[in-house]
Amino acid sequence: MKPILRAFALAPCLAVTLAALATAAQTGPAANTPSTVSAAEITAFMQAPQSLFDGSPNPKQVPLLLGAIQREPAGRWATFLQAYAFGFEHARAWRLPPASRAEVYTRAIEYLTAARETVSRALQAKPGNRELTGNLGTLDAGLALAYVESGTQAKEARAIAETLLASNTVTNWNYGNVIYDMHSLLGRIALGEGDMAAARRHLAESGQTPGSPQLDSFGPDFVLAGELLRKGERDAVLAHLDKVAVFWANPDRSPGSAAEHQKKLDTWKQTIRAGGIPDDPSWRVARLLLVDSKPTDQTAVRNARRKICGNQLKWIEAAKQNWALDKRKAEDATPTAEDLAGYLQGGRLPKCPDGGSYVIGKLNQPPACSVSGHELPK
Repeated sequence: MKPILRAFALAPCLAVTLAALATAAQTGPAANTPSTVSAAEITAFMQAPQSLFDGSPNPKQVPLLLGAIQREPAGRWATFLQAYAFGFEHARAWRLPPASRAEVYTRAIEYLTAARETVSRALQAKPGNRELTGNLGTLDAGLALAYVESGTQAKEARAIAETLLASNTVTNWNYGNVIYDMHSLLGRIALGEGDMAAARRHLAESGQTPGSPQLDSFGPDFVLAGELLRKGERDAVLAHLDKVAVFWANPDRSPGSAAEHQKKLDTWKQTIRAGGIPDDPSWRVARLLLVDSKPTDQTAVRNARRKICGNQLKWIEAAKQNWALDKRKAEDATPTAEDLAGYLQGGRLPKCPDGGSYVIGKLNQPPACSVSGHELPK
């Protein structure tokens, strides 16, 4: 999968993971080893890994992924381990009591470390391989986050974040993500060590990111900002939100969504000025960083946006049919956005990544997007 395509394909999945799976039951995949699954099971899984995408915990998920990584260390499996195993557990961990939360990240550190060792050995045999380099960076980023969330191995987490920043290049599509996410982690590490000045500096430096396809569309997390607010650093956080607006609320960068993003930022500022902390998942759950060393591919960007829009049209169509079934509507009925709110993630119509407008249509008509080439998959 090309890097931009992979990023755009996974970004909405991660957004759903953070928003929806955070309310899931308080049980998750166990940190098993590949020895708990057979070679035949690994083969079958690699041929059809659909179980990753159903949003439910699977005790064999981690060992299957570790087995797949052993067979194809340069393949997509390291990204899947981060996004769909660690991602699931990370999304739900903030609702758990401290002891259970620590167990989640201890398990994650175990399987991310096992995967990293496999990929690292492969990279030693093939120095400079871009796929292996990207997979190693992704696993390192996951480990750094797990270390910070567990409150352990701050030294190792700092080393990872500083290494990823030092190797970051402006020609890489992931450039802006690394700046924001790694400085955010470094700021949280500094806070844990009681270094308020360093935490403020890293918050400011995270806001210097030029943005990225993911930051522009889905926005950053504000976990470091929230932790600083709890320490009374209101002015630093307000200044940070102004920096975020440059890419997240920019009509040229996030067409169709900029006004909504600015409204959200303004609402958060009001809450902060009143002495509160915004009540939003992005202020509680840190983003997962997927690292890739390949250069930007604009064609892949356009194709990925078209695919995202097609998937969102599928969500709208499913919501229409569920509404019709529940309300016993005739097939020529036309639901409104308000009618479908209860059947859609987040309670509202999704936004086309290219700024298009959605037409819901009658029940016997497919939903449509105003952007040419964006249509419901057949």
